[in-house]
Amino acid sequence: MQNIQKGLVTILLLLLLAACSQGAEPNIPSATESEKSSGKASTYEVFSAEDDSHKATTKPIAGYTDKELADLPTVKKTVYKIVVPEEFKANQAQPTVEKFIEDMIAGDEDIDEIEVHVFSDESVLTGNYDIAMGIWAPEGKLGKVGGNIAVNNKRDDYETKVTVKKNLQEYLDRRGKFQHNEMDDLTDEDQDDIDHILEDLESQPSSSPATPLR
Repeated sequence: MQNIQKGLVTILLLLLLAACSQGAEPNIPSATESEKSSGKASTYEVFSAEDDSHKATTKPIAGYTDKELADLPTVKKTVYKIVVPEEFKANQAQPTVEKFIEDMIAGDEDIDEIEVHVFSDESVLTGNYDIAMGIWAPEGKLGKVGGNIAVNNKRDDYETKVTVKKNLQEYLDRRGKFQHNEMDDLTDEDQDDIDHILEDLESQPSSSPATPLR
């Protein structure tokens, strides 16, 4: 029971961290210069690859007839979610995103747009990225692929734009403490919340199946 409680506390704290990051503005400020400094690309695990392909429109869809829309070329776009290892460092964010996009391009010469969201842990995959986001597209902006690019795979003006979570290393350090149950830095309010959760767990009937922990 004690191990289950510790595991649930760890997951709770990771989710609290993720919730804090989700409350920020959609355009998260870039990392500090020290966090941008060159690091080695990290390994990663791909957890999802969503096909977000669409027609290469140049005006609102309502402005096309059904036949015109059907005749337009398709912009092939994939949205990825990847998770990096626990020992990941902030200065690895940019090279990791760039390496990932290079790997995806090498495996599919017809891809027109790539969007990748980088996460620190499986437990936060349902929220916003908490490490970085990368976009590979003309001028590094989504929605700029025209029919000529989609058909002929012209990549002359393509760029990779990487957005890194602000104060990333500080966030990763805090996450590491929570993962290893180093509770010394928790506030009294945090500890009260955890105590209430543990009390609720202890009051549950012993016949109740335990929630599987990842």
